[in-house]
Amino acid sequence: MNEEIIETFADRLNMVKRLRNLTLENIATGVSGALKERGAARSSITRAAVHRWTSGETEPQNRMMWQALADFLSEDLNWLQNGVRTETTATSRRIARKIAGLSSEHQKALESIIDSLKE
Repeated sequence: MNEEIIETFADRLNMVKRLRNLTLENIATGVSGALKERGAARSSITRAAVHRWTSGETEPQNRMMWQALADFLSEDLNWLQNGVRTETTATSRRIARKIAGLSSEHQKALESIIDSLKE
């Protein structure tokens, strides 16, 4: 796969932020929500913290914070951290976005189909 390497975490985060028209506040709120869903002890990320990430001053502090950011952005954790994306993760993300757009009823039906394929 030919994909341009984006050198720094800040550059990758800023690219996603720009492409999705996200604000610092959107990211802070989204990551905080993802942390809460994961049961993190510290589940609040500030706009200022996200600003430091986008400016390259700092990066997420721990694995759970990294994963919450990846979850919120629907991006591959390895790509966010290292700039390396595999075709499998890109395909998985594309499929996940399509599934997210389905109704709850259709998502359940698709889950049943996937379960039957795994048997």
